[in-house]
Amino acid sequence: MGRIRLFSILIFCTPILLLGQDGEQYLRTQYQVSGGLNFGDASAYTISLEPEFDFKESELSQIDLLAGVSTGLGSFQLAASLVYRLLPGRNQGHEWRPWQQLSHAKRFGKYRLRNRFRMEERFCKRGEATNYDRKLRLRYRVSTDFPLQGERLDIYEFYLNASVEWVLGNLAKGHTGIFQWRTYVGLGYQFSQEIACEIGLDFRRKPDLSENESIGRVTIKQKI
Repeated sequence: MGRIRLFSILIFCTPILLLGQDGEQYLRTQYQVSGGLNFGDASAYTISLEPEFDFKESELSQIDLLAGVSTGLGSFQLAASLVYRLLPGRNQGHEWRPWQQLSHAKRFGKYRLRNRFRMEERFCKRGEATNYDRKLRLRYRVSTDFPLQGERLDIYEFYLNASVEWVLGNLAKGHTGIFQWRTYVGLGYQFSQEIACEIGLDFRRKPDLSENESIGRVTIKQKI
């Protein structure tokens, strides 16, 4: 249990320590509304809509529409989804993003530790381009979340959520790809069984390109 606590502390501290790094800074809010239909004992169809507003650019930066399917295999889960992303702001364009993933979750008392490996294909079209730019990315994420009170999260309680992710991208272009890593820490509040709000910091770094981004996020999550 002590190792899980130490791991959680390290994940939560990392984005805060990186806040002083050079790079672009943004403030964004996202509304995530999702629904699903279960079939069988551990399988489900899901659909979600996720618009995002960028306060720095004062624009609706992206709108994601996702449809997917998942099935459980004990503590493991297999999932696949197709995402359509509309970019109505300064990066005008759209993108099709199918992905497949394997995830694993395990509880240690109040702490939940999750691992996720995802293979993601991206078909992007920007501006006046007539052809799609195809990209392939491999993503591995480890995350933890836990309530601040008790062993399980109940209504009207706060929780903490944090993750570290490594991304290897642009593999379809015939070179070694662009590596980046991302850290996130968020404080959430469970208003009801269906609605939660989370305030967090998302730090992204691309060592190959010497690019950093610090993104303050306000996320509203609703299940229907």
